[in-house]
Amino acid sequence: MAIRDFKQSSTLLMKFNMGVDARGNDIIKVVNLRKVKPSADHQAVYETAQSISTLVDGNLTEVLRQEVLELVNE
Repeated sequence: MAIRDFKQSSTLLMKFNMGVDARGNDIIKVVNLRKVKPSADHQAVYETAQSISTLVDGNLTEVLRQEVLELVNE
């Protein structure tokens, strides 16, 4: 039997370096955008993150995509 996966949801996570605190540690801000179309290709999601990053004062350090898949035994 084969296992098939079905994309249920997708979330875009962006990490920004907002500067340094008094102890010299990086201040990281994480922005989550839910309800990303599961069918959206990775290039489009990445370009969206790049566009959004121009609206934030910090430097974009990471772009992550989190997906939820349903696994079905057929």
